[in-house]
Amino acid sequence: MAIWGEMGAQHPAFPPFLRHVPNWLALPLLWAAMLLPAHADQGQTAWSVRGWRSDTGLPDDEDYDIAQAPDGCIWIATSVGPFRFDGIQFSLVDVPEVSHDFNSTCYVICAARDGSVWWGLNHGRVVRWQQQGHYDIWRVAQGIPNDYPDSICEGRNGAVFVGFRKSGVVEIANGKVTRLDSSNGLPAQMRACLTADADGNVWCAAGSSLFEFRNGAFARIADIPNGWPTGLSLARDGGFWIREDHDVRHLVPGKGIDRTIQIPQALGAASAFHEDAAGNVWIGTWQSPQCGLFLYQGGQLIPEGVDRRQITSIINDREGNIWVTTFEDGIKRLRPRLIRFLKLDPGGMSWGRIRSFARDTAGRLWAVFEDNTVFCLDGGKLEQVPQFSQNAGTIGRAVAVEAAPDGSVVIGTWDKGLFRCNGPQSTPVPIRAPTEARRMVTMLYSNTGDLWVSSSRNGEIARIRHDGADAWQIPDATTAPVMAQGAGGDMLMATDRGRLFHLAGGKIEEIPFPGSGDYRIHGLWRDGDGNVWIGFLGGGLGRLKDGHFIRATARDGLADDYVYQVVPDGLGRIWIISNSGLSRIDVSNFDQFASGIEKRVRVATFGEEEDLDSQAPTRNIGFDTGYCCRVLGDGLWFSYGDGILIVTPGAWPPNKVPPPVVVEAVRVDDRDIPTDANSLRNLTLPPSHSRLEFDFAALSFDMPENNQYRYMIEGYDKQWNEAGNTRQAIYTRLTAGRYRFQVIACNSDGVWNQAGAGVAFTVTPFYWQTWWFQLSVLTVIILCVAVIVRWVAYRRLRWQLRLAEQEAALHKERSRIARDMHDELGASLTRITLMSELASGEPGLPSTATDQLGAIANASRAVSGTLDQIVWTVNPRNDTLERLVGYAGEFASEYLETVGIGLRLELPSDIPSRTVSSDARHQMLLLVKEALNNVAKYANARQVTMQVGFENGSTHIVIADDGSGFDPDTVSPSANGLRNMRQRIAALGGVVEIKSRPGSGTTVTFEAPL
Repeated sequence: MAIWGEMGAQHPAFPPFLRHVPNWLALPLLWAAMLLPAHADQGQTAWSVRGWRSDTGLPDDEDYDIAQAPDGCIWIATSVGPFRFDGIQFSLVDVPEVSHDFNSTCYVICAARDGSVWWGLNHGRVVRWQQQGHYDIWRVAQGIPNDYPDSICEGRNGAVFVGFRKSGVVEIANGKVTRLDSSNGLPAQMRACLTADADGNVWCAAGSSLFEFRNGAFARIADIPNGWPTGLSLARDGGFWIREDHDVRHLVPGKGIDRTIQIPQALGAASAFHEDAAGNVWIGTWQSPQCGLFLYQGGQLIPEGVDRRQITSIINDREGNIWVTTFEDGIKRLRPRLIRFLKLDPGGMSWGRIRSFARDTAGRLWAVFEDNTVFCLDGGKLEQVPQFSQNAGTIGRAVAVEAAPDGSVVIGTWDKGLFRCNGPQSTPVPIRAPTEARRMVTMLYSNTGDLWVSSSRNGEIARIRHDGADAWQIPDATTAPVMAQGAGGDMLMATDRGRLFHLAGGKIEEIPFPGSGDYRIHGLWRDGDGNVWIGFLGGGLGRLKDGHFIRATARDGLADDYVYQVVPDGLGRIWIISNSGLSRIDVSNFDQFASGIEKRVRVATFGEEEDLDSQAPTRNIGFDTGYCCRVLGDGLWFSYGDGILIVTPGAWPPNKVPPPVVVEAVRVDDRDIPTDANSLRNLTLPPSHSRLEFDFAALSFDMPENNQYRYMIEGYDKQWNEAGNTRQAIYTRLTAGRYRFQVIACNSDGVWNQAGAGVAFTVTPFYWQTWWFQLSVLTVIILCVAVIVRWVAYRRLRWQLRLAEQEAALHKERSRIARDMHDELGASLTRITLMSELASGEPGLPSTATDQLGAIANASRAVSGTLDQIVWTVNPRNDTLERLVGYAGEFASEYLETVGIGLRLELPSDIPSRTVSSDARHQMLLLVKEALNNVAKYANARQVTMQVGFENGSTHIVIADDGSGFDPDTVSPSANGLRNMRQRIAALGGVVEIKSRPGSGTTVTFEAPL
């Protein structure tokens, strides 16, 4: 019993056009829409069945019950315990205390509204599983009967009720077990069959009565005449279905039994029952060779593909699928059949693939096989048209067939032209056609009734009308094997060299597109919006829309690059036959791919879903087989190996329910992390991890292999990762920080669950990356730096003190030397000067002696002046810029006065307070002296101007005269005066600039960083 299955379905099991048809008429109409005329494969029912057994992933084939949980997962009760199913993978829920028992058979299962799952085992055991590793067990000691559980459901406020075969009912509420038997209103020693609605109201059928649970006890509300119920279900009209061994009765409290479904003895006893969301009544039987799953329709029990299997339970999931568990044959999922395969088997012989097929106005199916034979299927009878084959004596080798508007068919041959046939045994009548049409490749009747024929001779195309024929030749083509109807009667043609042409108004023009000629074109269709769809052999699927071409290949998500047939269904989808079989894409998704919004094309593939792999081969299904797809009525018909696929797109209404998304497993370095909420709430990863894995699933069971996924780690990925249908994400080591893994998914119809599922986690840092470690290191570094700075400052201070002491000693010594030189040498020189002057004044001295004494006096005065300069230079009191400027001005004034040249001295009022070394003062004074000496010797000047200025930390001394001047270009750069000045100023780190012109005086500028 699966309460969620009964109440939770949201999608009807029938197409939209059958939703408002009475139930008794719905299934016949569905069959009429899907079945072929009498020649359809009689083994195919109106519902497709997909099964899972132990050889296809199901852990155990002995299954008893099934339920769908609120999160969308399917839970299965088996003989080895309960399993969780996400559409792809089965997971055993391991409860060691019961899973390892000798008998751990799980008979009933219920998915509660709070997400917990309950199941009942034999010999008095009930288990509640809440999260991974969290469970509760009630046994006989807690009040559970030592009996087989028969039904289970959830009541109000989370209470769970379990019905037993002979021991009544128990209620488990807030961990307490309450026995509900004859003392609580139920008959003794009777089988208790339970059911509940979505609001938690609980009913029980036992013996000949129906009970409702009220105020802690069961109250009788209706009689069940002659009853011995084995099952109880809610009816959609508010009544109840009572299941007994060989009938199912509909009970309305207050009115009694108003309907009874009889189950023949040959079909076995009723073992399961379900009324789905569309009102269809499903009955499962067992204990008979003819048992199985039946759909009650029109007063009959119709087998629905699960034959000769003992059915144990039936539910309806939220997407409208029917789920069935069987005893010893696994589980089954049923959907309305989307695809039928018509296998043409002429006498059991292999005639190869179908090259071409057509259905005439009488419903007869004509097919041309690979060996050039023609067969007609009429009313279930397959007849060969004997005039066409490779054998001698026949008309010719048939290559294509086309249905004519008048009810006949036209058969084209490889070498003998065209023939019209009215039946398989009628005599083919030749059709007059242009010569070019005799080597026929492809035929197509346009909507104007014209027959178009392509020939293998030089790309020749012919149009045959009732009043004549026309022919054209496609440029640079050998054959045009593919044609499609264009708009307004024009034609599209693709050549065997991969080029596309358009014929309109009697003129053929090529339609260029990128890659034209790279791949052979095999599929061609123009949809109602004017878009041209192109199937390439090796080049994927292309589309021409408003002059723009886009191609999708297997790298873009396409199932295969060899596309043989491509057909739009008028519902916004494109159906494709390729080397990988049948697939489908949404036009809206292709539009997004073409515009760059989507990176991949979302493709739905069909194989296991419709059991195509067992019905027809998929290899080499259409290569070089001519016109192999048609739209007939509401169906799409494809040649498919030695048969024909008929797809009814409207059989599956779009699934607009976003699929629930779950994160199923988290692994760190191959170690599983519990995925319960508590464990994931504080998920922390060590910094040394090297691999992080997430397994996830979208719980949509329509076509689970076609669910698509995107994932990212917030804080690491910059955009979504396109996973396709891969259900795992793998990351290498992440740096320390807070992250969140997020996954979203869409179902096979492209409906996305944008909320998805996520796991927040933290990667802890290495100890050297922690704040306290970094703070400690920073503190240590600061302390070390402080110690080093203090030590360096101390050492520097001591060095500065020693340097100051040395400088003080040096200044003291320089002062002493200057004082001694001034006092001793200066006095001696002054004495020599005075004595020489006095001696020269003595009377009677020879003139020679007087001259010599005068020379001595002059020399001593000169030496005294030089000594004054040396003393001034050595004296540390003069180591300032102000003393330098003042002394230079005094020197210039005294010197020029002795030579009779006037001086204009321009000194600044504010002289910077700077220290100038004795050597720098000496060099600068010599530069000034040299410049003044040159004026006195060569310039013939009357006036000299001396300017001193300061700018940007440099001192400027300008000496300008009004003398005769000279041409600087005539003076050798190696002249002693100029060379000495440049050397001296260079030693100071400065420059000298000399400007002069004959007759205009000379200006010398010294600039040095003083």
